[in-house]
Amino acid sequence: MPEGRGERTDQWLGVVALVIAGVLTLIAGVRLIGFAGTSIFFVDECWHALVARMMADAKGLVTSTTEMMAGRFHMDYPPLFHLLNAAGYRWLGSTSLVYFNLVVAAALLALILIGPGRLLDPVQRATVALALLAAPLFAMYSIRFYVEMLTAAVFFCSWWWFALALRDGRRRDAVIAGIATGLLVWTKQTGLLVLGLYGAFWAWTVVRGNRAHRVTATWVVGLATILAAGYLGVTMARGENPLLFAVPTSHSEVWEAAMGTGVRVPHGLFFHTLWATWGVLPFVLMVLPLAVLGTNRRRDYPYGPLLALLGILVVVFLIDRRLVERHTLFLLPLLAFLGVDALTRLGGRRGTWAGFTMILLAAVAHVVTMPNYRVNFNPSRDFVEMARTIAQRTPPDATIASVWWVELRYHTGRRVLWPLPHLEDPPVELFSEQSADTWYERLRARGLDYLLVDDRYISEQPSVVTFSRRTLANLDVLVQDGRAQPIARAGPLRLFQVR
Repeated sequence: MPEGRGERTDQWLGVVALVIAGVLTLIAGVRLIGFAGTSIFFVDECWHALVARMMADAKGLVTSTTEMMAGRFHMDYPPLFHLLNAAGYRWLGSTSLVYFNLVVAAALLALILIGPGRLLDPVQRATVALALLAAPLFAMYSIRFYVEMLTAAVFFCSWWWFALALRDGRRRDAVIAGIATGLLVWTKQTGLLVLGLYGAFWAWTVVRGNRAHRVTATWVVGLATILAAGYLGVTMARGENPLLFAVPTSHSEVWEAAMGTGVRVPHGLFFHTLWATWGVLPFVLMVLPLAVLGTNRRRDYPYGPLLALLGILVVVFLIDRRLVERHTLFLLPLLAFLGVDALTRLGGRRGTWAGFTMILLAAVAHVVTMPNYRVNFNPSRDFVEMARTIAQRTPPDATIASVWWVELRYHTGRRVLWPLPHLEDPPVELFSEQSADTWYERLRARGLDYLLVDDRYISEQPSVVTFSRRTLANLDVLVQDGRAQPIARAGPLRLFQVR
């Protein structure tokens, strides 16, 4: 085939691949919009929604002046997610919170499919987008109100334009990468690690004397540091900890119990998470760049810094035993990019099309068959009934004590005390061994009006994340002598009024 005709054929096939990926994206979007429409925020989602609404009502950044969960909301949680949702809430109301992550996911896929594609040809870009559509994790957290989807999008902009700047040496790309990296620090604590790794790369360019890459890294690290200082500087100036949950608070005993240090989480949880949410696909995509480095193409491989970035982040996940599945989401676009690029380098045009076909089949199978990922994350019918009862039968200024019920305030508007270590003053004394009279005195000292007991969270010994059986025995004593009164019950949930 003449060269010109071959190029036109490749261009035409690239357009076809992008169209196919675009159509499947639209189908997935329609299905996910329907799933999101069934959302009832639950647990951590409610905390995010509360903070966003507080910022919207305050018309600005809410810091340590706002009471939250029997403590104070500190600026030590990166605020970009809440600020963006506060703006959406003021503009569109609470509906914007339900669909926010779907908009972010659509923007990320649009960047991959039709954005600055100088790193990949059209077929490769379509394959990367399809790899995300094939991932249950990506679909799941596009309809959950967590910060991970925004983290994935901002991190994508960070490393994508960083790679462009390293390859082409254009200052504009380095500036965009620096801004995105600074915003990543405002988005998730992971941004501090990524910025640190870029700083290590800058130091490596100094040692190796690579002036071109040093200039690029200087722009990226310099701009990111300046932007990040707006968050880190204010936070640390108030004596707060920008690494939320990284170190114990003044209530170290609460920290130890709540973080479950007695439970040994296996180091292999990272790989188990990838397997559970992506199947075999991520392992293939992870191995392919390593295979390139094992061939004679390793000297020409331009994405060594990105592969090192991925490798170090994976090692951190292996070390940190507090990992949950959603924390891996931001790695998926980088993993897909490196794997698809390596596939082309190893297999040429045939390899590219083979990879596109296989990932397309996986994406189609997932999009067509995916269940409503929202349902399992919504509150139970018992909780919805209890929340309705609390809203109807308790005064708006009531204070309720419970365990792990942050969502209670979101659904009922009531103040909730719960014993978690990042609060300024967690009510640990309510969950320790004591007599009924002492316990009642402490309930009254805390100004408690109601107690919500969940029979699923009962333990033999006192704990800050469960009620002990001794506590329930004390409650029985208070009910018998009239100092407490049962108000309502819904399944395992029981509501008592403290008199």
